[in-house]
Amino acid sequence: MASIERRRGKRAEFSLNRLAAALHGGIGLAALLASLGSMAAGPARADEGISQVSRGADGRDGETAFTWSSATEGKDADPSAWTQSQPIRNVASPALEIGSVGGAGGSVHTKGVFHNLPGKPGGKGGAASLSVAQSAEISGVLGVSAQARPLIRVFSVGGTGGLGYTSWTESESGIGRGGDGGPVSLNIASRVTATSDPAARTRALPAIQVLSQGGAAGVSKDGRRSADGTYKDRVDTDRGGSGGDVSATFDKSASVGVTGALAPAVSVSSLGGDGGHASNSGGYPSNGGAVDFANWGTIAANGSNSTAVILQSAGGAGGGGANGAFAAGTPGGRGGAGGVVKALNGGTIATRGDYSFGIMAQSVGGVGGSGGGAAFVDGGGGGGAGLGKRGSITTCGTSTTTGAGSSGIVAQSVGGGSALDAFYATRPTVSQGGGSGGNSGILLFASGGTGGQGGVGGDVKAEHRGVIRTAGDAAHGVLLQSIGGGGGTGGAASGSTAFLSVALGGAGGVAATAAK
Repeated sequence: MASIERRRGKRAEFSLNRLAAALHGGIGLAALLASLGSMAAGPARADEGISQVSRGADGRDGETAFTWSSATEGKDADPSAWTQSQPIRNVASPALEIGSVGGAGGSVHTKGVFHNLPGKPGGKGGAASLSVAQSAEISGVLGVSAQARPLIRVFSVGGTGGLGYTSWTESESGIGRGGDGGPVSLNIASRVTATSDPAARTRALPAIQVLSQGGAAGVSKDGRRSADGTYKDRVDTDRGGSGGDVSATFDKSASVGVTGALAPAVSVSSLGGDGGHASNSGGYPSNGGAVDFANWGTIAANGSNSTAVILQSAGGAGGGGANGAFAAGTPGGRGGAGGVVKALNGGTIATRGDYSFGIMAQSVGGVGGSGGGAAFVDGGGGGGAGLGKRGSITTCGTSTTTGAGSSGIVAQSVGGGSALDAFYATRPTVSQGGGSGGNSGILLFASGGTGGQGGVGGDVKAEHRGVIRTAGDAAHGVLLQSIGGGGGTGGAASGSTAFLSVALGGAGGVAATAAK
Protein backbone atom coordinates (compact mmCIF):
# COMPACT_ATOMS: atom_id res chain seq x y z
CA MET A 1 0.00 0.00 0.00
CA ALA A 2 1.40 3.39 -0.99
CA SER A 3 1.47 6.37 1.37
CA ILE A 4 1.86 10.10 0.85
CA GLU A 5 3.69 12.31 3.34
CA ARG A 6 2.74 15.98 3.27
CA ARG A 7 4.22 18.79 5.38
CA ARG A 8 3.17 22.34 4.64
CA GLY A 9 3.82 25.81 5.97
CA LYS A 10 1.39 27.20 8.54
CA ARG A 11 -0.47 30.34 7.57
CA ALA A 12 -3.15 32.40 9.26
CA GLU A 13 -6.62 31.65 7.87
CA PHE A 14 -9.99 33.31 8.45
CA SER A 15 -12.91 31.51 6.84
CA LEU A 16 -16.32 32.88 5.85
CA ASN A 17 -17.91 30.68 8.52
CA ARG A 18 -15.75 32.26 11.21
CA LEU A 19 -16.60 35.72 9.83
CA ALA A 20 -20.33 35.01 10.07
CA ALA A 21 -19.96 33.64 13.60
CA ALA A 22 -18.05 36.70 14.74
CA LEU A 23 -20.65 39.09 13.34
CA HIS A 24 -23.44 37.02 14.86
CA GLY A 25 -21.67 37.30 18.25
CA GLY A 26 -21.95 41.08 18.18
CA ILE A 27 -18.52 42.11 16.97
CA GLY A 28 -18.72 45.12 14.71
CA LEU A 29 -17.49 44.83 11.14
CA ALA A 30 -15.13 47.77 11.55
CA ALA A 31 -13.57 46.27 14.67
CA LEU A 32 -13.24 42.91 12.98
CA LEU A 33 -11.51 44.38 9.95
CA ALA A 34 -9.17 46.32 12.23
CA SER A 35 -8.19 43.14 14.07
CA LEU A 36 -7.51 41.38 10.76
CA GLY A 37 -5.35 44.30 9.68
CA SER A 38 -3.28 44.06 12.85
CA MET A 39 -2.73 40.34 12.16
CA ALA A 40 -1.51 41.11 8.65
CA ALA A 41 0.80 43.87 9.92
CA GLY A 42 2.45 41.61 12.50
CA PRO A 43 6.19 40.93 12.54
CA ALA A 44 7.60 39.22 9.45
CA ARG A 45 8.68 35.61 9.94
CA ALA A 46 10.17 32.86 7.86
CA ASP A 47 7.75 30.71 5.93
CA GLU A 48 7.81 26.93 6.23
CA GLY A 49 8.66 24.58 3.40
CA ILE A 50 6.41 22.12 1.62
CA SER A 51 7.18 18.42 1.38
CA GLN A 52 5.08 15.88 -0.55
CA VAL A 53 6.63 12.43 -0.93
CA SER A 54 4.74 9.33 -2.09
CA ARG A 55 6.15 6.10 -0.72
CA GLY A 56 5.47 2.52 -1.71
CA ALA A 57 5.21 0.08 1.19
CA ASP A 58 8.30 -1.96 2.00
CA GLY A 59 8.14 -5.70 1.44
CA ARG A 60 8.05 -8.08 4.40
CA ASP A 61 11.25 -9.94 5.28
CA GLY A 62 11.24 -13.74 5.02
CA GLU A 63 12.18 -16.28 7.69
CA THR A 64 13.94 -19.67 7.53
CA ALA A 65 15.35 -20.11 11.04
CA PHE A 66 12.17 -21.07 12.95
CA THR A 67 9.25 -20.76 10.54
CA TRP A 68 9.10 -20.78 6.75
CA SER A 69 7.80 -17.56 5.25
CA SER A 70 8.77 -15.99 1.97
CA ALA A 71 9.80 -12.35 1.65
CA THR A 72 7.45 -10.05 -0.28
CA GLU A 73 8.25 -7.44 -2.93
CA GLY A 74 8.30 -3.70 -2.34
CA LYS A 75 5.27 -1.81 -3.67
CA ASP A 76 5.34 0.78 -6.43
CA ALA A 77 4.96 4.39 -5.31
CA ASP A 78 2.19 6.68 -6.54
CA PRO A 79 3.04 9.70 -8.72
CA SER A 80 3.72 13.00 -6.97
CA ALA A 81 2.95 16.34 -8.64
CA TRP A 82 2.87 19.87 -7.25
CA THR A 83 2.36 23.43 -8.55
CA GLN A 84 3.66 26.23 -6.35
CA SER A 85 2.04 29.64 -6.90
CA GLN A 86 2.72 31.38 -3.55
CA PRO A 87 6.10 32.67 -2.29
CA ILE A 88 8.17 30.72 0.25
CA ARG A 89 10.76 33.02 1.81
CA ASN A 90 13.67 32.76 4.24
CA VAL A 91 13.42 29.04 4.98
CA ALA A 92 16.03 26.57 6.08
CA SER A 93 16.21 24.14 3.17
CA PRO A 94 14.24 22.40 1.81
CA ALA A 95 11.62 24.89 0.69
CA LEU A 96 10.04 22.49 -1.83
CA GLU A 97 10.52 18.72 -1.78
CA ILE A 98 8.39 16.67 -4.16
CA GLY A 99 9.19 13.00 -4.61
CA SER A 100 8.14 9.41 -5.15
CA VAL A 101 10.02 6.48 -3.58
CA GLY A 102 9.43 2.79 -4.28
CA GLY A 103 9.24 0.36 -1.39
CA ALA A 104 12.26 -1.78 -0.49
CA GLY A 105 12.05 -5.47 -1.36
CA GLY A 106 11.96 -7.92 1.52
CA SER A 107 15.10 -9.85 2.50
CA VAL A 108 15.91 -13.28 3.91
CA HIS A 109 18.88 -13.08 6.26
CA THR A 110 19.61 -16.75 6.97
CA LYS A 111 20.09 -19.91 4.92
CA GLY A 112 17.45 -22.63 5.18
CA VAL A 113 17.91 -26.21 6.37
CA PHE A 114 16.11 -27.83 3.43
CA HIS A 115 16.07 -25.01 0.89
CA ASN A 116 16.84 -21.32 0.67
CA LEU A 117 14.55 -18.36 0.14
CA PRO A 118 15.34 -15.40 -2.14
CA GLY A 119 15.09 -11.66 -1.63
CA LYS A 120 12.33 -9.86 -3.51
CA PRO A 121 12.32 -6.94 -5.97
CA GLY A 122 12.06 -3.32 -4.94
CA GLY A 123 9.10 -1.17 -6.02
CA LYS A 124 9.25 1.44 -8.75
CA GLY A 125 9.36 5.14 -8.06
CA GLY A 126 6.44 7.00 -9.60
CA ALA A 127 6.52 10.05 -11.85
CA ALA A 128 7.44 13.26 -9.99
CA SER A 129 6.89 16.79 -11.26
CA LEU A 130 7.13 20.31 -9.88
CA SER A 131 6.10 23.60 -11.46
CA VAL A 132 7.02 26.89 -9.79
CA ALA A 133 4.98 29.83 -11.09
CA GLN A 134 6.42 33.31 -11.68
CA SER A 135 4.54 34.57 -8.62
CA ALA A 136 6.25 32.06 -6.29
CA GLU A 137 9.54 33.58 -5.18
CA ILE A 138 11.63 31.00 -3.27
CA SER A 139 14.49 31.89 -0.89
CA GLY A 140 16.35 30.13 1.89
CA VAL A 141 19.59 28.89 3.43
CA LEU A 142 21.52 25.75 2.46
CA GLY A 143 22.74 23.79 5.47
CA VAL A 144 26.18 22.21 5.93
CA SER A 145 25.38 19.02 7.86
CA ALA A 146 25.39 15.54 6.32
CA GLN A 147 21.58 15.60 6.49
CA ALA A 148 21.20 18.95 4.71
CA ARG A 149 19.03 18.91 1.59
CA PRO A 150 18.68 21.17 -1.47
CA LEU A 151 16.42 24.21 -1.35
CA ILE A 152 14.29 22.73 -4.16
CA ARG A 153 14.27 18.99 -4.77
CA VAL A 154 12.14 16.86 -7.07
CA PHE A 155 12.98 13.17 -7.31
CA SER A 156 11.90 9.59 -8.05
CA VAL A 157 13.85 6.70 -6.53
CA GLY A 158 13.34 2.97 -6.98
CA GLY A 159 13.34 0.72 -3.93
CA THR A 160 16.29 -1.55 -3.24
CA GLY A 161 15.96 -5.24 -4.10
CA GLY A 162 16.25 -7.49 -1.06
CA LEU A 163 19.06 -9.87 -0.26
CA GLY A 164 18.59 -13.62 0.08
CA TYR A 165 20.08 -16.97 -0.86
CA THR A 166 19.98 -18.94 -4.10
CA SER A 167 17.84 -22.06 -4.16
CA TRP A 168 19.53 -25.35 -4.93
CA THR A 169 17.31 -25.92 -7.97
CA GLU A 170 18.35 -22.59 -9.56
CA SER A 171 14.67 -21.79 -10.05
CA GLU A 172 15.01 -18.48 -8.20
CA SER A 173 17.79 -16.05 -7.62
CA GLY A 174 19.08 -14.97 -4.25
CA ILE A 175 18.97 -11.22 -4.78
CA GLY A 176 15.97 -9.08 -5.68
CA ARG A 177 16.00 -6.63 -8.59
CA GLY A 178 16.16 -2.95 -7.75
CA GLY A 179 13.12 -0.84 -8.63
CA ASP A 180 13.27 1.66 -11.50
CA GLY A 181 13.26 5.39 -10.91
CA GLY A 182 10.35 7.17 -12.59
CA PRO A 183 10.34 10.17 -14.95
CA VAL A 184 11.03 13.50 -13.26
CA SER A 185 10.37 17.04 -14.51
CA LEU A 186 10.88 20.56 -13.17
CA ASN A 187 9.72 23.90 -14.54
CA ILE A 188 10.73 27.17 -12.85
CA ALA A 189 9.48 30.62 -13.82
CA SER A 190 10.27 32.55 -10.61
CA ARG A 191 13.16 34.03 -8.66
CA VAL A 192 15.08 31.50 -6.53
CA THR A 193 17.73 32.70 -4.06
CA ALA A 194 19.89 30.39 -1.95
CA THR A 195 22.57 31.47 0.52
CA SER A 196 24.94 29.19 2.41
CA ASP A 197 25.26 28.66 6.14
CA PRO A 198 28.34 30.54 7.45
CA ALA A 199 29.95 27.28 8.61
CA ALA A 200 32.32 25.55 6.19
CA ARG A 201 30.72 22.95 3.92
CA THR A 202 32.57 19.66 3.42
CA ARG A 203 30.35 18.13 0.72
CA ALA A 204 28.68 19.55 -2.35
CA LEU A 205 25.01 20.47 -2.02
CA PRO A 206 23.10 21.86 -5.02
CA ALA A 207 20.46 24.51 -4.48
CA ILE A 208 18.13 22.83 -7.00
CA GLN A 209 18.19 19.07 -7.57
CA VAL A 210 16.28 17.01 -10.15
CA LEU A 211 16.94 13.27 -9.75
CA SER A 212 15.76 9.89 -10.96
CA GLN A 213 17.64 6.93 -9.49
CA GLY A 214 17.25 3.17 -9.76
CA GLY A 215 17.44 1.05 -6.64
CA ALA A 216 20.43 -1.21 -6.01
CA ALA A 217 20.01 -4.98 -6.23
CA GLY A 218 20.58 -7.27 -3.25
CA VAL A 219 20.53 -4.81 -0.34
CA SER A 220 18.70 -5.19 2.97
CA LYS A 221 16.67 -2.37 4.51
CA ASP A 222 19.53 -1.60 6.90
CA GLY A 223 22.05 -1.34 4.05
CA ARG A 224 23.75 -4.76 4.19
CA ARG A 225 24.76 -6.20 0.82
CA SER A 226 24.08 -9.77 -0.20
CA ALA A 227 26.79 -12.37 0.46
CA ASP A 228 25.20 -14.87 -1.94
CA GLY A 229 23.66 -13.56 -5.16
CA THR A 230 22.20 -14.81 -8.40
CA TYR A 231 22.96 -17.28 -11.19
CA LYS A 232 24.81 -16.63 -14.44
CA ASP A 233 21.67 -16.88 -16.57
CA ARG A 234 19.84 -14.38 -14.33
CA VAL A 235 22.39 -11.60 -13.94
CA ASP A 236 20.49 -9.41 -16.41
CA THR A 237 17.14 -10.17 -14.74
CA ASP A 238 18.14 -9.56 -11.13
CA ARG A 239 19.85 -6.26 -11.86
CA GLY A 240 19.86 -2.79 -10.38
CA GLY A 241 16.95 -0.54 -11.29
CA SER A 242 17.13 1.91 -14.20
CA GLY A 243 17.23 5.66 -13.84
CA GLY A 244 14.24 7.38 -15.47
CA ASP A 245 14.25 10.27 -17.94
CA VAL A 246 14.64 13.70 -16.33
CA SER A 247 14.02 17.22 -17.63
CA ALA A 248 14.44 20.72 -16.25
CA THR A 249 13.24 23.94 -17.89
CA PHE A 250 13.90 27.50 -16.70
CA ASP A 251 11.60 30.06 -18.29
CA LYS A 252 12.64 33.56 -19.40
CA SER A 253 11.30 34.99 -16.13
CA ALA A 254 13.38 32.58 -14.02
CA SER A 255 16.30 33.97 -12.01
CA VAL A 256 18.39 31.61 -9.87
CA GLY A 257 21.13 32.98 -7.60
CA VAL A 258 23.28 30.87 -5.24
CA THR A 259 26.17 31.91 -2.97
CA GLY A 260 28.69 29.74 -1.15
CA ALA A 261 31.47 27.22 -1.83
CA LEU A 262 30.53 23.68 -2.90
CA ALA A 263 27.06 24.94 -3.77
CA PRO A 264 26.17 24.23 -7.43
CA ALA A 265 23.08 26.09 -8.57
CA VAL A 266 21.34 23.28 -10.51
CA SER A 267 21.94 19.51 -10.61
CA VAL A 268 19.93 17.32 -13.02
CA SER A 269 20.75 13.58 -12.86
CA SER A 270 19.57 10.14 -13.92
CA LEU A 271 21.46 7.32 -12.19
CA GLY A 272 21.23 3.57 -12.70
CA GLY A 273 21.15 1.32 -9.64
CA ASP A 274 24.16 -0.83 -8.74
CA GLY A 275 24.24 -4.55 -9.45
CA GLY A 276 24.29 -7.03 -6.57
CA HIS A 277 27.06 -9.39 -5.59
CA ALA A 278 26.57 -12.87 -7.00
CA SER A 279 27.37 -16.52 -6.31
CA ASN A 280 27.94 -17.40 -9.97
CA SER A 281 28.87 -14.11 -11.58
CA GLY A 282 28.61 -10.46 -10.68
CA GLY A 283 25.13 -8.95 -10.95
CA TYR A 284 24.40 -6.40 -13.64
CA PRO A 285 23.56 -2.79 -12.85
CA SER A 286 21.18 -0.66 -14.88
CA ASN A 287 21.57 2.31 -17.18
CA GLY A 288 21.09 6.00 -16.63
CA GLY A 289 18.13 7.63 -18.40
CA ALA A 290 17.99 10.61 -20.75
CA VAL A 291 18.70 14.08 -19.34
CA ASP A 292 17.16 17.14 -21.00
CA PHE A 293 17.87 20.73 -19.85
CA ALA A 294 16.74 24.09 -21.22
CA ASN A 295 17.45 27.56 -19.82
CA TRP A 296 15.90 30.80 -21.05
CA GLY A 297 16.39 32.76 -17.82
CA THR A 298 19.36 33.55 -15.56
CA ILE A 299 21.34 31.04 -13.45
CA ALA A 300 24.28 32.30 -11.35
CA ALA A 301 26.57 30.69 -8.75
CA ASN A 302 29.01 32.65 -6.57
CA GLY A 303 31.60 30.45 -4.83
CA SER A 304 34.44 28.02 -5.47
CA ASN A 305 33.54 24.54 -6.71
CA SER A 306 30.06 25.85 -7.48
CA THR A 307 29.18 25.03 -11.07
CA ALA A 308 26.05 26.76 -12.33
CA VAL A 309 24.54 23.68 -14.06
CA ILE A 310 25.54 20.02 -13.65
CA LEU A 311 23.85 17.48 -15.94
CA GLN A 312 24.58 13.78 -15.50
CA SER A 313 23.40 10.42 -16.73
CA ALA A 314 25.37 7.59 -15.16
CA GLY A 315 25.14 3.81 -15.27
CA GLY A 316 25.33 1.82 -12.06
CA ALA A 317 28.38 -0.12 -10.90
CA GLY A 318 28.63 -3.83 -11.68
CA GLY A 319 28.31 -6.27 -8.81
CA GLY A 320 31.34 -8.13 -7.45
CA GLY A 321 31.90 -11.80 -8.15
CA ALA A 322 31.97 -14.42 -5.40
CA ASN A 323 35.09 -15.96 -3.88
CA GLY A 324 35.80 -19.65 -4.40
CA ALA A 325 37.85 -22.30 -2.65
CA PHE A 326 38.37 -25.30 -4.93
CA ALA A 327 36.07 -23.60 -7.47
CA ALA A 328 37.28 -20.61 -9.47
CA GLY A 329 36.28 -17.15 -8.36
CA THR A 330 33.34 -15.82 -10.33
CA PRO A 331 33.56 -12.79 -12.66
CA GLY A 332 32.34 -9.31 -11.79
CA GLY A 333 29.37 -7.74 -13.55
CA ARG A 334 29.83 -5.13 -16.25
CA GLY A 335 29.00 -1.50 -15.56
CA GLY A 336 25.78 0.11 -16.80
CA ALA A 337 25.68 2.62 -19.65
CA GLY A 338 25.17 6.34 -19.26
CA GLY A 339 22.22 7.90 -21.08
CA VAL A 340 21.95 10.69 -23.64
CA VAL A 341 22.45 14.20 -22.22
CA LYS A 342 21.14 17.30 -24.02
CA ALA A 343 21.44 20.93 -22.94
CA LEU A 344 20.17 24.19 -24.42
CA ASN A 345 21.13 27.60 -23.04
CA GLY A 346 19.25 30.51 -24.52
CA GLY A 347 19.58 32.69 -21.41
CA THR A 348 22.41 33.75 -19.10
CA ILE A 349 24.66 31.47 -17.04
CA ALA A 350 27.40 32.91 -14.81
CA THR A 351 29.82 31.77 -12.08
CA ARG A 352 32.29 33.58 -9.80
CA GLY A 353 34.79 31.25 -8.15
CA ASP A 354 37.59 28.82 -8.93
CA TYR A 355 36.69 25.51 -10.60
CA SER A 356 33.12 26.63 -11.10
CA PHE A 357 32.03 25.72 -14.64
CA GLY A 358 29.17 27.34 -16.48
CA ILE A 359 27.62 24.08 -17.74
CA MET A 360 28.98 20.59 -17.06
CA ALA A 361 27.24 17.81 -19.04
CA GLN A 362 28.31 14.19 -18.52
CA SER A 363 27.26 10.76 -19.76
CA VAL A 364 29.19 8.26 -17.65
CA GLY A 365 29.34 4.47 -17.86
CA GLY A 366 29.41 2.61 -14.57
CA VAL A 367 32.54 0.85 -13.33
CA GLY A 368 32.75 -2.92 -13.65
CA GLY A 369 32.55 -5.19 -10.63
CA SER A 370 35.60 -6.93 -9.21
CA GLY A 371 36.12 -10.63 -9.87
CA GLY A 372 36.00 -13.05 -6.97
CA GLY A 373 39.19 -14.50 -5.51
CA ALA A 374 39.93 -18.19 -5.02
CA ALA A 375 41.81 -20.10 -2.34
CA PHE A 376 43.39 -22.72 -4.61
CA VAL A 377 42.48 -22.03 -8.25
CA ASP A 378 41.90 -19.16 -10.68
CA GLY A 379 40.41 -15.84 -9.69
CA GLY A 380 37.42 -14.42 -11.54
CA GLY A 381 37.72 -11.75 -14.20
CA GLY A 382 36.72 -8.16 -13.55
CA GLY A 383 33.56 -6.83 -15.21
CA GLY A 384 33.86 -4.46 -18.16
CA ALA A 385 33.15 -0.76 -17.71
CA GLY A 386 29.91 0.69 -19.04
CA LEU A 387 29.58 2.86 -22.13
CA GLY A 388 29.27 6.61 -22.19
CA LYS A 389 26.61 7.89 -24.58
CA ARG A 390 26.07 11.05 -26.60
CA GLY A 391 26.41 14.45 -24.96
CA SER A 392 25.35 17.64 -26.75
CA ILE A 393 25.15 21.31 -25.77
CA THR A 394 23.55 24.07 -27.83
CA THR A 395 24.10 27.69 -26.78
CA CYS A 396 22.49 30.80 -28.17
CA GLY A 397 22.78 32.75 -24.90
CA THR A 398 25.61 33.92 -22.66
CA SER A 399 27.99 31.99 -20.41
CA THR A 400 30.45 33.90 -18.19
CA THR A 401 33.01 32.59 -15.66
CA THR A 402 35.73 34.45 -13.74
CA GLY A 403 37.68 31.88 -11.67
CA ALA A 404 40.71 29.70 -12.31
CA GLY A 405 39.88 26.42 -14.02
CA SER A 406 36.31 27.59 -14.61
CA SER A 407 35.55 26.64 -18.19
CA GLY A 408 32.40 28.05 -19.77
CA ILE A 409 31.13 24.75 -21.20
CA VAL A 410 32.35 21.23 -20.40
CA ALA A 411 30.81 18.19 -22.10
CA GLN A 412 32.06 14.67 -21.45
CA SER A 413 31.22 11.11 -22.43
CA VAL A 414 33.15 8.74 -20.20
CA GLY A 415 33.35 4.96 -20.51
CA GLY A 416 33.49 3.93 -16.87
CA GLY A 417 34.12 6.54 -14.19
CA SER A 418 32.72 8.43 -11.24
CA ALA A 419 29.85 10.85 -11.80
CA LEU A 420 30.63 12.58 -8.51
CA ASP A 421 33.83 14.09 -9.91
CA ALA A 422 31.81 16.99 -11.33
CA PHE A 423 31.13 18.26 -7.80
CA TYR A 424 34.80 18.28 -6.77
CA ALA A 425 36.71 19.77 -9.66
CA THR A 426 39.65 20.81 -7.46
CA ARG A 427 40.22 17.19 -6.47
CA PRO A 428 40.46 15.27 -9.74
CA THR A 429 40.83 11.51 -9.38
CA VAL A 430 41.85 8.83 -11.83
CA SER A 431 39.45 5.92 -11.42
CA GLN A 432 39.67 2.61 -13.23
CA GLY A 433 36.73 1.69 -15.41
CA GLY A 434 36.92 -2.08 -15.59
CA GLY A 435 36.71 -4.12 -12.43
CA SER A 436 39.77 -5.74 -10.89
CA GLY A 437 40.37 -9.43 -11.39
CA GLY A 438 40.21 -11.68 -8.37
CA ASN A 439 43.32 -13.01 -6.65
CA SER A 440 44.33 -16.58 -7.41
CA GLY A 441 45.09 -19.44 -5.08
CA ILE A 442 48.31 -21.17 -4.06
CA LEU A 443 48.32 -24.03 -6.59
CA LEU A 444 50.83 -24.03 -9.41
CA PHE A 445 49.53 -22.64 -12.70
CA ALA A 446 46.68 -20.83 -10.94
CA SER A 447 46.27 -17.30 -12.25
CA GLY A 448 44.79 -14.06 -11.07
CA GLY A 449 41.63 -12.96 -12.87
CA THR A 450 41.96 -10.62 -15.83
CA GLY A 451 41.12 -6.97 -15.39
CA GLY A 452 37.84 -5.79 -16.84
CA GLN A 453 37.81 -4.08 -20.23
CA GLY A 454 37.71 -0.30 -20.27
CA GLY A 455 34.50 1.35 -21.41
CA VAL A 456 34.01 3.33 -24.62
CA GLY A 457 33.26 7.05 -24.59
CA GLY A 458 30.45 8.30 -26.84
CA ASP A 459 30.17 11.22 -29.25
CA VAL A 460 30.26 14.75 -27.85
CA LYS A 461 28.96 17.81 -29.70
CA ALA A 462 28.64 21.54 -29.01
CA GLU A 463 26.84 24.06 -31.22
CA HIS A 464 27.55 27.66 -30.25
CA ARG A 465 25.80 30.82 -31.48
CA GLY A 466 26.02 33.00 -28.36
CA VAL A 467 28.68 34.54 -26.10
CA ILE A 468 31.19 32.70 -23.89
CA ARG A 469 33.56 34.67 -21.61
CA THR A 470 36.19 33.23 -19.27
CA ALA A 471 38.67 35.31 -17.21
CA GLY A 472 40.62 32.83 -15.07
CA ASP A 473 43.75 30.79 -15.71
CA ALA A 474 43.24 27.36 -17.34
CA ALA A 475 39.61 28.23 -18.04
CA HIS A 476 38.56 27.00 -21.48
CA GLY A 477 35.70 28.56 -23.35
CA VAL A 478 34.50 25.11 -24.50
CA LEU A 479 36.01 21.77 -23.42
CA LEU A 480 34.73 18.61 -25.11
CA GLN A 481 35.99 15.19 -24.04
CA SER A 482 35.24 11.62 -25.07
CA ILE A 483 37.15 9.36 -22.71
CA GLY A 484 37.58 5.60 -22.75
CA GLY A 485 37.64 4.19 -19.22
CA GLY A 486 40.80 2.50 -17.98
CA GLY A 487 40.93 -1.27 -17.75
CA GLY A 488 40.91 -2.86 -14.33
CA THR A 489 43.97 -4.45 -12.78
CA GLY A 490 44.35 -8.20 -12.88
CA GLY A 491 44.27 -10.19 -9.66
CA ALA A 492 47.48 -10.90 -7.79
CA ALA A 493 48.78 -14.46 -8.10
CA SER A 494 50.05 -16.65 -5.29
CA GLY A 495 51.41 -19.52 -7.43
CA SER A 496 54.98 -19.36 -8.63
CA THR A 497 54.03 -19.46 -12.32
CA ALA A 498 50.98 -17.23 -12.13
CA PHE A 499 50.91 -13.82 -13.72
CA LEU A 500 49.32 -10.41 -13.46
CA SER A 501 47.22 -9.18 -16.36
CA VAL A 502 45.93 -5.70 -17.07
CA ALA A 503 43.21 -4.94 -19.61
CA LEU A 504 43.49 -2.17 -22.13
CA GLY A 505 41.57 1.06 -21.77
CA GLY A 506 38.58 1.60 -24.04
CA ALA A 507 38.54 3.75 -27.14
CA GLY A 508 37.27 7.32 -27.10
CA GLY A 509 34.43 8.38 -29.40
CA VAL A 510 34.23 11.29 -31.79
CA ALA A 511 34.30 14.83 -30.39
CA ALA A 512 32.88 17.57 -32.58
CA THR A 513 32.06 21.25 -32.33
CA ALA A 514 30.22 23.55 -34.71
CA ALA A 515 30.47 27.30 -34.20
CA LYS A 516 28.03 29.53 -35.97
